[in-house]
Amino acid sequence: MSNKKPADLSDEELIRNEKRTKVLVVTFVIILTLLFVTVILLIIKKGFTPLIATVIALVAVCIVSMNNWKELKKEIKLRKL
Repeated sequence: MSNKKPADLSDEELIRNEKRTKVLVVTFVIILTLLFVTVILLIIKKGFTPLIATVIALVAVCIVSMNNWKELKKEIKLRKL
């Protein structure tokens, strides 16, 4: 993906980036959910594990990705594509 702002992208690039970002965010959320469940089970069985820090860090990355996706969707709506 490019580092351009959504307003600087062509219509085709905007639609392509929105689709790509959507797939990545949905996949990331599914994997993050599975990781969270696994960490919770590990905590229940063995006590505290440092893997919880990984989950917390990845949640931040997920939030940034979701915000990027929202910006792309907003620009698509603005352009009425």
